[in-house]
Amino acid sequence: MKEDSLRQSNKGFTLVEIVVTLVLFSIIATITTMGLISWQEYSTDMSMNENAELIYMAARNKIAQLRANDVLQEMEGWGPNVKHTPYKVTSSGDKYYAVCSNEDHKKYTSKDKNVSDSVSESAKLLFRLVSDYLYDDNMLDAYIAIEYTEDGNICAAFYSDRTSLGYGSGALDLSVDSNRTESKLYDACVGSYSPN
Repeated sequence: MKEDSLRQSNKGFTLVEIVVTLVLFSIIATITTMGLISWQEYSTDMSMNENAELIYMAARNKIAQLRANDVLQEMEGWGPNVKHTPYKVTSSGDKYYAVCSNEDHKKYTSKDKNVSDSVSESAKLLFRLVSDYLYDDNMLDAYIAIEYTEDGNICAAFYSDRTSLGYGSGALDLSVDSNRTESKLYDACVGSYSPN
């Protein structure tokens, strides 16, 4: 009788049970971690796309205002008839672009005239087009590009707080059509919006 009571009190987990439990726990932890990483990437992509859409809408609203007042062609930095070389998306197309880096907005709003004058005409045009219609100017501390036609159609907007954008330059060259596939934009963490 004493031996039976000793056997019952010495019950515990065997090494096999502990190993199986640890393996199952690690599998569940791995699946959970992978799911969280995927969700984070997805939410970042959605956020970038939403910001690109906000930039697009802000520019479109500004264009509508300028058209209503019949002053679109008089806007400083607009289209091909400006002092600086027009920024064309392609050498043969009629699309133009305005692009800025993540530091340009701070320079543009600087009280120091030398600093604000160092911003490119392209970035200044972009800020003129979107800043009146955005609820948060901090959104402009990013890499942004918009494409437009001379008659005032906004074709596309791109937004990233991580990857520099450019046409012939930058980490993501938007002038090359192959770089504008959805998967390449996603991989580069660039949001995009186009009505088409």
